[in-house]
Amino acid sequence: MMLVADGMANVGISDDASIRAMAEAYIAGGTGLTTIGVGLSFNVELMRGLAERGAGNFYFLESPTAIAEVFQEE
Repeated sequence: MMLVADGMANVGISDDASIRAMAEAYIAGGTGLTTIGVGLSFNVELMRGLAERGAGNFYFLESPTAIAEVFQEE
């Protein structure tokens, strides 16, 4: 699974610990997780932590055009 976000949850489950717990349940079921951080001010700790727990990769997009490279690599 790929998550493209700023990591700033503002609807529904919004605290980092609950988001990590939800992700870990999917990861335990065999779903891998790669995260792509976007925006100038994103939650790098959450996004990187989710990718590390999910045996995936973590990316930061400095520009919108870089997303094509990420999808090619993944």
